[in-house]
Amino acid sequence: MRKLTYSILSFIFIFSFAFSANAARELSLGCFEGYAEQEWIDEFEAKYDAKVKVKYVGSVDELFALTQASKGEDFDLVSIDTSLFPRYHGAGLLKPYDKSKLSNFSNLMSAFQSVKEVEIDGGYYGVPISWGSLGLIYDVDEFGEGGVDSWSVMHDPANSGKMIVLDDTNNNIVNTAIYLGMDNPYNLSEAEMESVKQTLIDQKKLVVTYFAGFDEGNQIWDSGGISLMFSMGEFQEVALRDMGHNVKYIIPNEGGIGWLDTWAMTSGADNVIIGHAAAAANNTRDGLVIIGSGAGASLVSGDANTFVGGGTGRNVSSGDHNTLVGYQAGYAVTTGTRNTLIGSLAGYCVGEVDFSLDYNSLKYGLLCNFFSLIFFIATVPLLQKFFEIKFGLILKIFKPKFLNVFLIAAEEE
Repeated sequence: MRKLTYSILSFIFIFSFAFSANAARELSLGCFEGYAEQEWIDEFEAKYDAKVKVKYVGSVDELFALTQASKGEDFDLVSIDTSLFPRYHGAGLLKPYDKSKLSNFSNLMSAFQSVKEVEIDGGYYGVPISWGSLGLIYDVDEFGEGGVDSWSVMHDPANSGKMIVLDDTNNNIVNTAIYLGMDNPYNLSEAEMESVKQTLIDQKKLVVTYFAGFDEGNQIWDSGGISLMFSMGEFQEVALRDMGHNVKYIIPNEGGIGWLDTWAMTSGADNVIIGHAAAAANNTRDGLVIIGSGAGASLVSGDANTFVGGGTGRNVSSGDHNTLVGYQAGYAVTTGTRNTLIGSLAGYCVGEVDFSLDYNSLKYGLLCNFFSLIFFIATVPLLQKFFEIKFGLILKIFKPKFLNVFLIAAEEE
């Protein structure tokens, strides 16, 4: 739904937890019109050196279908209202926030800092961003000021061909249950659901069309012949008035739906990036676990990589399914696929001439190439005095228990 988002500051506040000032990456949003205005995106991208990709949807059902189809991988964040959390969470499509990362959380209105609907099994799943109601808009010229006070006008055959309805399965069911006076419109019995179903089937005969978005609804009204609307909120009335229509927005006597929209993080947003300058150049979003200062700092593209340790994989620019664990493990690897380097300095020297690795498994050691060997030979005179031995040419490759390294053999002087 298009609903008023308070300011550019709220946009930046919600998303900034995921980005460091030096990080260049992509943030993918699934939301309604009005929740990702271009001016907000421009400022956010400039501040965090990030790219924002937005997919606008016209209904809650469309957004759920898209999110479910990709198992959450098409979006990092989705804008959903609190009534939808059981549906999304039950389908395994949400991932909880780490509230400690929401540095400006205290700036939220106090009423929105503790919302029970977004707290599930001890996890915090949604950051509130806007609220409002779903009411009825009527044409004052046709019905008169105060001439409408009940949802019954939306079910009266006398108004056939004059009404349009929000295309939203969940809210149409709830709103109809409210109209019928049911005690708990969010938890209907089978008999109540059957009654709601039949009422909606009967209403369909009277409806001109179901509109999917804020602008679409107003455009249909503006085209003429419409005098009643199950609307998307107060701001639809404002827009219609700006277009020159004498309309009024009300909450009928039976009541109406109040909504609280949030930004929820999808289970597909599965990157874990912790540490100063970790993944600083990354613009991918699939399956990364990068932990440690400078870990994966040059990673521009690549999926399903795990780098753990200070400086681990610092120079890897691309590659998939790599596991580098240990202080500066794979430090000089530049590209590669499905490599496993485990241990402090494991694979440290590989890559000094833009070397790449594929399908290697190295543990507990230092793998050096020929150019590293030349460096060792050049430093022999200094080492000779320290160890009081005379180093000769390369005689063998020495492999102690915890090292896999080219060494220069020595002989007694």
